[in-house]
Amino acid sequence: MFSPLVVIQRNPLSGSGRGRQQLLLLVSELRRSGFRVRMFSSRERLDEFVRRPESSSRLRCIVAAGGDGTLASVIDRHPQVLLAVMPLGTENLVARFLKIPLCGKFVADLIRLGEIQSFDSGLVGSQRFLLMLSCGPDARVIQLVNENRSRNIRRLSYLFPVMRTMFCEPLSHYEVQAKGLESVLRGCHVLVTNIPRYGFDLRFSPEADPTDGLLDIRVAHCRSRWQMIMHLLRVFFRLSIPDDQVTRIRSSGVTIRSVDAGTEPRLSQYDGDPGPAPELQVVIEEKSVKLLCPQVQGSAGPEQIRGAAD
Repeated sequence: MFSPLVVIQRNPLSGSGRGRQQLLLLVSELRRSGFRVRMFSSRERLDEFVRRPESSSRLRCIVAAGGDGTLASVIDRHPQVLLAVMPLGTENLVARFLKIPLCGKFVADLIRLGEIQSFDSGLVGSQRFLLMLSCGPDARVIQLVNENRSRNIRRLSYLFPVMRTMFCEPLSHYEVQAKGLESVLRGCHVLVTNIPRYGFDLRFSPEADPTDGLLDIRVAHCRSRWQMIMHLLRVFFRLSIPDDQVTRIRSSGVTIRSVDAGTEPRLSQYDGDPGPAPELQVVIEEKSVKLLCPQVQGSAGPEQIRGAAD
């Protein structure tokens, strides 16, 4: 009987020494449990390997070993494949949401015994995201960070891009038209959220639900740089925000357009990677991504993963 196969997508720019040790522990634990394991840093080589009939027929899951960008890339390339998360990045928002620690043994047990849960994902054209998409200052910060990336990104890597964006960059503005909403919203920061996590534990959309078939859309209506800075400080310190400064709606789709005439349109960002410039059409695709999640105590649903090589 053939051993089940686990394929690992490793981001070579993610993770510290401890992360590499836990990744090796994951491989060791999986092999001890009877799995065959293949690990790739090249996305192209992984894709070619997974598409082989002899691989796809035995594939248990793909492990995204990196940050949220690594997971987003695997989801975008293999949306129909069962996925597991190994948090090695600077930000691991999906792993935090699923309560998955940086522990090779925990992730190996997750692959053996975890529960399969289906989550919604957002689509911008053919590009898929699981966490969020945004237009505004945070997208510019992510663009600056990635332009200068040559090694592991740390939280300190965001300091200069944040300062430059908040105090030197012009404020961009966007129009937002959501399905089911007749009025057009206008703001300088648009956040389309699927999972209620954001970097640095900012609570932009804490009520977002990745299983409700809807996107949580948040539009900040700041008119000046000072208002935007004060708005972000209120979010950071979890203070109340005046109703006239933000609009929150839920919808199955939204269109976002840049309205700054004569200026270069800002990029968007999705799941921590630079995205296309507006105009953007975003829709939700219900239950389109399957992730391995920790067992809920006492549960034994029909999709529960069984033992390794029975």
